[in-house]
Amino acid sequence: MGEELIQQLIKALDSAMPKRRNVAKNYVNPLAAMMLEQAGYQVKLRDGTIWKHEYTTNYGFAEFTRARHLQGLEAKESMLLINSQSWFLDRYNKLTGDSSIIPMDFWTGIPEQLTDTQRITSTPQDNANVVASRNKWANMFGDEVYVHHLERQVDLPIEVIRQYLYDPDFEARVEKIFGNEIANDLVRLAVNGNDVSFASGDFYKLLKSYATLLKEAKGTKTLVSGVNRFVGKHGNLITPVKVNAPAIRFIDPFSDDFSADTSANYTASAGALAVSGGKLKWTGTSWTGGTVRYNNVIPVLMNTNYVASIYIKPGATSSCYITIKDPANNTIAVSNTASIGTGGGTIQVAFNSYNNLGVVFNVTCTQSSGNSGYDLDNVSIKRSVNKFEPYDLLNILDVMIDHYNPEYEVADDELAFLVSKEDASLIAKGLRIPVYVTDKGQLIPMATETRESRTVETQGAIQYRGYPIVVVPYAKSLNKGGFIIFGADKAEYRIAIQTLFSYNRVYNPRMEKGGEGYQYTYHFYQAYGVRNPGKFVIAEGIGSSLACEDLIFATSKDLIGSRIGSSASAVTIDKSVLAAAGAKGAFVFCDTPGAEIFYSATSGNLDTYALASTQTPAEGVDFASLSNGTYYVRAFLDGVTLPSTKMTVTVQD
Repeated sequence: MGEELIQQLIKALDSAMPKRRNVAKNYVNPLAAMMLEQAGYQVKLRDGTIWKHEYTTNYGFAEFTRARHLQGLEAKESMLLINSQSWFLDRYNKLTGDSSIIPMDFWTGIPEQLTDTQRITSTPQDNANVVASRNKWANMFGDEVYVHHLERQVDLPIEVIRQYLYDPDFEARVEKIFGNEIANDLVRLAVNGNDVSFASGDFYKLLKSYATLLKEAKGTKTLVSGVNRFVGKHGNLITPVKVNAPAIRFIDPFSDDFSADTSANYTASAGALAVSGGKLKWTGTSWTGGTVRYNNVIPVLMNTNYVASIYIKPGATSSCYITIKDPANNTIAVSNTASIGTGGGTIQVAFNSYNNLGVVFNVTCTQSSGNSGYDLDNVSIKRSVNKFEPYDLLNILDVMIDHYNPEYEVADDELAFLVSKEDASLIAKGLRIPVYVTDKGQLIPMATETRESRTVETQGAIQYRGYPIVVVPYAKSLNKGGFIIFGADKAEYRIAIQTLFSYNRVYNPRMEKGGEGYQYTYHFYQAYGVRNPGKFVIAEGIGSSLACEDLIFATSKDLIGSRIGSSASAVTIDKSVLAAAGAKGAFVFCDTPGAEIFYSATSGNLDTYALASTQTPAEGVDFASLSNGTYYVRAFLDGVTLPSTKMTVTVQD
């Protein structure tokens, strides 16, 4: 082992405890002495007398056994001690059990369950809605945590043991530094773990973090025991609101790689347009070019710098340029005219949005001779600086607060924002900026007293609208693809621990990192859980794919309905099959709290929220009562996240 690493370890051990205590002249730490003796070294007292281990009686945490296997209370105490080394892990309740599957029940009441048997002239036993809710609400929201095996290997060089031969706190120092190392790794997983498929050797695939659990949480789920959970209309009670931060802040307001047929969104002043082979083919007869226009207004933030670009491959050398206009058709920016040969090339133009909330994209191409077509690809408008600014962070926090699930009346003092150090800094800067950001991106000057009324700062701790900002260790910022979480984390986060713990200590004269010493190996079982994900809002940063949950069809509007189909993109409603099964109909649900669902006989009518909001709301509609044919259904939570997958619904007899 290198001298530098040894010195680092000694420094860490020294910092783990106060200065060494004064001890008797011939004191020898029994643990260090025994470890040296087991390694073949003769241990001497300070006066040169040979140390004899039979004079000692208690050797501390190891008692010089080479392996220890703890169960039950001892294992629980060992794991609780390790988790207590981190304030973040110590913040949350612990679930312990002897099994690898630890139940995590939570009690969430189903709303709107009051009844009156006098007016419905039936007993509760005769009312299916009452019976279903009364009998199933407790177990329907149960969950399970599967604890996974974790292992920590630590090398303790002989040189370090010699250094602490006369230190009475040697055992405590070793315990603390090893416990801190394990605890820090557990925090890293709690914050950034993204899977449990560690076969690849990726550290962050050892456990799923709280953020990953919230990101994946929804009403339908297969529990680790194999039980399929389906809660129908009440899925919104156990699903967090998922905020796609780049989408709502227009980080990259527009891109089209023509992987899908979007030709209907474009108009050419001459020639014809068709998507083929992942390209927009622009062709014509006896023509020399023209202008292609994207038909929709592209939303942008006011007074923000952007870059518009497009790839063009002409059939003959052409002159091409981009024009950016406002919705009133006034020109904002024009690129330089580029001469593009048959090998193709990208042209772009930088522009400022000024006071506009939307822009129009045009590309013009001309050639000296006709009949040669163009391939257009990778059309985009992106921020010049692709990151969140301080005022973006404040707007995101507002969205998270305003979209907290209204079904939950949680005491304000239980709610907090969990953020990275970088995002906390941006929030603090944003609090000092005298502007207000509207939902549409306008920056409005704000009086100092008004700004102060929106924020509370006490005792150096940052708060926003009265909610504390908790800085989470090792968390990534939104600008690096991280998360901000808003919710009752102290009440709902859980650490699941199996009551098994063991470690092994083996002397090795030739350790992997060189030199001789003792190799420690710890084995334990731990995982993380969120008792009720519905009490959270999670915002994901750059690169987010968060969207409304996939739509689900059930055979009833209430709790007792069963699921129809399993595909996220298509379902068949067979009227005769439903009738034979005694089903009440076919009803669509979305687990995303507050989502609006629309349906139409035309797919394009659901491409955007603006179009979908003019169509028929799908909530409460019995699709089994519709005429046979094909319908399209989609969920939206406008201004918060991306729309759901568009579902194709086939209604037939």
